[in-house]
Amino acid sequence: MDHSNHHGSSGLAESRAHGGGSGMCSMNMLFTWDPTDLCVVFKWWHVRTTFGFILTLVTIAALSAGYEYLRYRIRLIDNSYREALEMSGLPRSKSIKFRQAVGYAVQVGYSYLLMLVFMSYNGWAMLAVAIGAGFGFWFWGDLAQKSMSCH
Repeated sequence: MDHSNHHGSSGLAESRAHGGGSGMCSMNMLFTWDPTDLCVVFKWWHVRTTFGFILTLVTIAALSAGYEYLRYRIRLIDNSYREALEMSGLPRSKSIKFRQAVGYAVQVGYSYLLMLVFMSYNGWAMLAVAIGAGFGFWFWGDLAQKSMSCH
């Protein structure tokens, strides 16, 4: 049994230098701030360096902000459809309903992806999701609802 991670190493590089880190993805079911061998959603998104960890956090924040942008764009499109239909007096067409359904499906898939990032139980990744959502709401929240829910 490898106990090298129990000796108080303070970062990814130091952990590697002292024999820590197995090189395999770590899956935590308890809250942690440890970035060692973190894999984010996919096996190929394996954080191995301090720079990679910082880049991962920036990417997660950007993805989270992007989710808020997507919600904003979908809301704009839905509002434009609603206004056009009210002005024309025509019922909603199957084409419009299909586009709205596709937009909703993309939004739901995106939200579940972010949920999986959050479920890494890594405090840093969770913080990046929340910060990104905050920035996204700051920029595009005037039409979006104030909740980052699964759907």
